[in-house]
Amino acid sequence: MNLKETIENTAKQSFNRSLNALDMLHVSKMSDVLCIEDNNDELDPTINSHMMNLERQLAGFGLKIDPIKRDGDCAFRSVIKEITKRATVNNDIKKHMESLQLSTLDEDGATFALRQLFVKELTEENCSDENFVTGTKEELASKANEFRESAVFDRDIGDVVMKACSNILRMPIMLITSSQSVPYVPFFPDDPISNDPVYVAYHDYGAGHYDATSTVTTGK
Repeated sequence: MNLKETIENTAKQSFNRSLNALDMLHVSKMSDVLCIEDNNDELDPTINSHMMNLERQLAGFGLKIDPIKRDGDCAFRSVIKEITKRATVNNDIKKHMESLQLSTLDEDGATFALRQLFVKELTEENCSDENFVTGTKEELASKANEFRESAVFDRDIGDVVMKACSNILRMPIMLITSSQSVPYVPFFPDDPISNDPVYVAYHDYGAGHYDATSTVTTGK
């Protein structure tokens, strides 16, 4: 598995010819990307404008929103929904889900279990995700422990949630956002088992919200 192939596979799915592989590498190395305020908000701060941006940017990948309820668990739930779909067609992913004891759980159970794996990932001594958030290791561990409870989320560490989930599941995650300035944010795992990313939608306004995605089908 290699990063070059992951980027190539993502570019193949995109219908947007302006998608640039070098841009993907640059954005993937940035921290606090999901906390960046979109300068266009002052000109058009409405939720509808964000929804239109997100739908347009998803359409560029042949995708549409697969709604996830707004309950504070949307980041973990959207990832679980996407990885579960992928596990049905990829045996390596299926085996890894089994090794994490996620495959036998329903969606609620797997969402909660991924939360606990996230906390474990961030509180380990050799955590590789700490560069994605500001503060000391102790501050990061304290904030991560708050996530043990369902419905707890902090937009300030949204980047590290996706990066950690990418590492835990060993899957690249492509976040498609409603922001005009940062329309997509790729997260690459340290040890991937697949070069084909899962796609998650992100509403970049207010407290933020994550949705799963589904492929757009067209009738003939």
